[in-house]
Amino acid sequence: MTGQDHATCLDVVLFTAGGWRIGVEAHQVSSCRRMSHGEDPGNVTDLELLLGLPVTPDNQIRLLLEFIPSVSLRPWRVTGPVELRAFPATTIHPLPTLLAVRSLIPGLRALAMEEDGITLLLDPGRIASPVTESDPPKSG
Repeated sequence: MTGQDHATCLDVVLFTAGGWRIGVEAHQVSSCRRMSHGEDPGNVTDLELLLGLPVTPDNQIRLLLEFIPSVSLRPWRVTGPVELRAFPATTIHPLPTLLAVRSLIPGLRALAMEEDGITLLLDPGRIASPVTESDPPKSG
């Protein structure tokens, strides 16, 4: 990050889903670990299914991305490798309001455009995980 002040950058955790490079703000992520072949930890959501993207073949590196409790109750199953990158603010382009409300990709907040390609920046708190019978009942 030559010549960039870290205060003008956004730290993002990068991974792939459905062939797209995806990013979420690093402060929202609590952990990331590799899943062993055939592991099914339960209460996990395949991000590709949530976003309506093509599912990654089983021979790819699969990772479990967990969030801080205030962001998302469910971890995501994503495709690796995972990378931490600081995006300069000048590379981040928020979606115009009309496009944001009409986007078919839930939680899409902005695009980060750099020389090596485009990253879809998502807000995990705006992506609804499907509810299953194993989910705890909501109090209310």
